[in-house]
Amino acid sequence: LGLMYLSTHRYITLVRSHQGPVLCAAADPRRRQFVTASADGSVRVWDSDSGRQICEFEAAGELPSVVVYHPTEHALAVGYEGGAVRVFDVESTSMSHEYKLHTAKVVALHFDSHGRCLFSASTDGALVAYDALKDYWPMQVYAAPKPGGSVSMALLPGESALVAAMSVVPTRSSVGGGGAVGGVTGGGSVADAPDSPTDILAVCGLERGLLLLFHAGDLRRPPAQIELTVSGGRAAALTLSHDGGRAFVCGANGSLLRYELATGEMTGHAPNLHREPIETIALSASGTHIVTAGADRIIKVWPLQTLFGSVGASKTGARRKLGVGGLPPHQSFVAHGDGVCAVGFSSALGATQLVSVGRDGLVAVWEVSEAVTQPEAEEHAAGRGRTTSSGLLSTQRMLHLADFRTTVASTYRIAPS
Repeated sequence: LGLMYLSTHRYITLVRSHQGPVLCAAADPRRRQFVTASADGSVRVWDSDSGRQICEFEAAGELPSVVVYHPTEHALAVGYEGGAVRVFDVESTSMSHEYKLHTAKVVALHFDSHGRCLFSASTDGALVAYDALKDYWPMQVYAAPKPGGSVSMALLPGESALVAAMSVVPTRSSVGGGGAVGGVTGGGSVADAPDSPTDILAVCGLERGLLLLFHAGDLRRPPAQIELTVSGGRAAALTLSHDGGRAFVCGANGSLLRYELATGEMTGHAPNLHREPIETIALSASGTHIVTAGADRIIKVWPLQTLFGSVGASKTGARRKLGVGGLPPHQSFVAHGDGVCAVGFSSALGATQLVSVGRDGLVAVWEVSEAVTQPEAEEHAAGRGRTTSSGLLSTQRMLHLADFRTTVASTYRIAPS
């Protein structure tokens, strides 16, 4: 929607939008911006404060399937259903690199912590590493013998205590993997900076029923394997604790599981958090809360302290403190008319924001102010309509807010984009 001044022929764009459902999205880690990719074939970058579109990219005849921001540069990588991976420079609004090594839909992309390497994964079990320092030249391909279909990736930074304690990939259970590794250009590897240990790449769904831990600098090293106990062996989403010690894995049945990466042991199981599959999860900057969302359209915020029960709970389970509906204490928010396909935190330029994207095309930007009070604030029993001094402020406008079932030790100010 635009406005034209007839006397001067000056044209101003008032509103821009996708012409089809939004398929994926990502929040810029360094700027108050986010990117969305749609079934209309376009990839669009937006200002999260004003909702103004900044730029737009298209690849004729192709559908984007996954998008990720570069950790240090103003650039983003996009995967497509046809198997292509393209890198776009936001500043110059141009495509800088393009490769097509996958023969199936690209479903996961991730940069290492310093932006030296890009990883892409597809539904046929192929994992490709690109050297971002050398024009994104493809280096290695790992082929999983039993592809899992739905892939999710996360990174353990080399600075984490867990990675620093390991000389190779984690010493856990069945190390070996059985996957084939090929060097696209002779099997090179990314040279590690002398003052920064190599990251560990965690991948679930690449191989059915397994969480694989790769040495991010060299896929030729056999990955460690952690056997997943999710329903049907299919993991829907993955995130890691900020210290790199734990993995949180969503199952297709609305459950959330916690694994210790050093031992591979499942130490927490929170079943039936959603009535329908969880499609996306995000961990708050403080590491104290986790956000889950998916097909049931509800965004839920969970304090980790009470989600899995007492510390050291085993998979048989310490008893959890339950609130309304038999669920652990949490808050619920509804902003989307269809399933939520992506949530992501961004702390760029001050206030923390949570960006949520629905398949209905609505993008909601939630202002999050985490003023964590006393630890016991998270221990308040759940109760409909109850609040504590930590408070919860919201601006409703175009949002429809669900009942807040409990109060977390944070203040959330909510506003649509």
